[in-house]
Amino acid sequence: MGFEAMYLDVGAFNVRALRLYEKMNFEHLPPFWRRSIIDAPVLGDRRYASVRRFFRKRGLVSEALYYDMILTKERYYETFETGEGASLMPRRSAPRCGIKEK
Repeated sequence: MGFEAMYLDVGAFNVRALRLYEKMNFEHLPPFWRRSIIDAPVLGDRRYASVRRFFRKRGLVSEALYYDMILTKERYYETFETGEGASLMPRRSAPRCGIKEK
């Protein structure tokens, strides 16, 4: 692979994405707050109580908590070369138009 490490940032409120990346062996780096445009009434509406802790208001600015995550080349190979990550890889779709694979 032509990389030393892959980085991504994920909203702390995006629990499904965090779980997926953790299963893919990404590691968490320290969290940080990012300015965000929050269209939904997250800070006041009780329907958003479960994710409210990931948002804050600083004066007129809204912020959301994010995590940087990293997957090093070594951890990539540990996960995907040993077969642990096989269940995370997309499945090949069935052949189309009646063409059979050998």
